[in-house]
Amino acid sequence: MSMIVAIPSEAPGGAEAPLSAHFGQCPTFTLAKIDGDQAEVIEVVPGVPHSHGGCMAPVQLLAGRGVSVLIAAGMGRGPLMGCLRSGITVHLCPAPGTVTEVLARFKAGELPPFQPEHSCASHG
Repeated sequence: MSMIVAIPSEAPGGAEAPLSAHFGQCPTFTLAKIDGDQAEVIEVVPGVPHSHGGCMAPVQLLAGRGVSVLIAAGMGRGPLMGCLRSGITVHLCPAPGTVTEVLARFKAGELPPFQPEHSCASHG
């Protein structure tokens, strides 16, 4: 069974782009399709500019693209809850790395579920 995974990434996005530190402020989302042992970058989507408290815009963007998993280093509680309500499972990646490295950690089962206590306190 295949899934589409979104990773907030630094510009220009893609397999070698570094993981962005915060979901709501990332320049791009790199989308990858995981099918069994294979992971392939399928699209780089520009981040959605929004004002403070408007982090549902990126959630809606990803849900509209069929994303079922989001891997993030940081995000606010509001977008975390929005992802979960939209059927997007969120995993925490606390260590820096490229999109390729983050995908490998995810496939190896090394990334825990993102819990509300992991969310950034200053964001909705």
